[in-house]
Amino acid sequence: MFVINHVTGVDCTVLMNFFFQQERGTTQVLLSQDTVFLDELQDVITGKRRICEGEILLDGNRLDRADCCFIDRTIQVYRQQSIAENIFPDKSFFEIRRKKTQESLLELMRETGLELDIRKRTSQLSVNDSLFVEMLRFYERNPSLLLVRDISNYISAETHLAFVSVLNKMNERGTTILYLTNRIETAVRIRADLSVIRNCAVEKTYKAVDVAANPSSIFLDSFGDSVEKSIEKKEEQFLLSLHKLNHHSQSAKVEKDIKNMLLTFSQYAKYEMSASSGVIYLISQEEQRIIEKVDSSAEMVPCAPTLRQDIVLQMAGQNTISYLTDEVREFSALFTEDASIPMTMICLGMEFDSGFSLLLQMNYDCRYIYTKKDSAMLQWIAQEVGVYLENAVLMGNSILLRESHHRIKNNLQIIVSLLEMEKIVFPNAMQKADMSQRLDAVFDGTINRIKCIASIHDLLAVKNGISSCEIGKISKTVCDFYNTLAHIEIEAERVLVPYSKAVSVALVINELVCNSVKHNAVHRGERFEITIAIRRLREEHGIQILCKDNGIGFPGEMSKTEGTGIGQMIVESVIVLEFEGTIERYNDGGANIKIVIPEKAMLPIEKREIPT
Repeated sequence: MFVINHVTGVDCTVLMNFFFQQERGTTQVLLSQDTVFLDELQDVITGKRRICEGEILLDGNRLDRADCCFIDRTIQVYRQQSIAENIFPDKSFFEIRRKKTQESLLELMRETGLELDIRKRTSQLSVNDSLFVEMLRFYERNPSLLLVRDISNYISAETHLAFVSVLNKMNERGTTILYLTNRIETAVRIRADLSVIRNCAVEKTYKAVDVAANPSSIFLDSFGDSVEKSIEKKEEQFLLSLHKLNHHSQSAKVEKDIKNMLLTFSQYAKYEMSASSGVIYLISQEEQRIIEKVDSSAEMVPCAPTLRQDIVLQMAGQNTISYLTDEVREFSALFTEDASIPMTMICLGMEFDSGFSLLLQMNYDCRYIYTKKDSAMLQWIAQEVGVYLENAVLMGNSILLRESHHRIKNNLQIIVSLLEMEKIVFPNAMQKADMSQRLDAVFDGTINRIKCIASIHDLLAVKNGISSCEIGKISKTVCDFYNTLAHIEIEAERVLVPYSKAVSVALVINELVCNSVKHNAVHRGERFEITIAIRRLREEHGIQILCKDNGIGFPGEMSKTEGTGIGQMIVESVIVLEFEGTIERYNDGGANIKIVIPEKAMLPIEKREIPT
């Protein structure tokens, strides 16, 4: 237990007979409008002022300031020392330069999530990086007490998020943290227990969950003498709002359309919370990317300010409300470049067992402190979306199960067709010399193609309720068969194909790589390289797959003509006949095959009628 036991400081005008206590290993915010009180309390705890009455105790003993750390707006970084010397001040010059110390520094950054370019000189560090250095030093030291004096307005919004995360990690390691501030916005952003101080006494203490749920009540307690109590409880209207919201969610469920459902919720939240705009992000936990983003404007061109993807992923995983205003430094850096920056932003992140995460973002063009109703509204929406997503996944799994039956049936037909092709080519192979080797090659080719189909089944089997797969992942799965024969590099933009097209795409990639390896088996040197580049042709509404190697290239005029082998037959039948695409072969530092497929050839499963 940390106790400030009826303390009066020497020459203090406000800090007199102050009593406060806090559980060990927790973070507590002291919110006071009296900055003189905060200055005097800080001086007494840090030892700048002596105590004339009372005492400060930690676990029943007098506070040992040698086991305490202090952070204020004058961040302590020693410019004449390196970053490592700042973080490990007790290590000698020679110890700092040992590989073990460098590894410890990298591990410390991984554990805390604080990233620094350790090659920089300390004189080149920004305010944010300097705070990171100080936080890493304190995290490594693991003090009994950490005192922080309102630094949130001096660091960027992104750094603030990382700072709060490290405070939570330090609590887990047993450090008691006391945060002093005179700003209610800062007090809410710290997301910790909060005590309101008036007239050198604790007037009221709030739990962290209550702070997050209803910060407007703290505002009234802090400024009660100077403002009217304009926020009244409207229980009847609130219940009516939830009833309407439930009605909207049920209508969205009837449509079975995730995007329309999210749009319904974003528009409703904007209206009920009196926000300027709202955005909802749906995130795949497995792939760590945004798979759907909806703007309450419901226009073709979104107008609501949207967050950067890395910020969305960070906030969505926190499962709590984040409250930020434009008073925070570099607040605008959280948003995409073309976004109009709001004055206040409230976000709620939540993770679901269905494999998805959600981030609700409400924007205000004014200073706004959210209410208990706002908090409950966001929680309600998140829960409703979670239920809908679980139902959608169950329904999707049912559809995909039926789809998989058809996919297996179709792939068995593909295997039959491959064997029929071999039957056509087989007589020609038998008439040539080296019959045994030719025979082995025929069967090896067929076996590889069947293995390719099987590997794609494995890849698709793990996609939880998601009815599409990236061409890049398909290519990597196929190329794993040839890693011992060539150095294969895949450069892929994110291009999705539905389940029904995945095997066809895999067979094409397999033939491209297999032919490249086979025709360069004798001539390739120690470093035979194959590159597969996949990108979306946005203006042409197409998808391009380019396979190139550094081998001998196509012989003579073969690059301009269609091949006659079974591999070429497969590529031609899939690309030209099935996908209605084009194939171009040419030599440029090796063999190059460029395939262009129209986007319309990749219809999603949900737009196809599945036979029963």
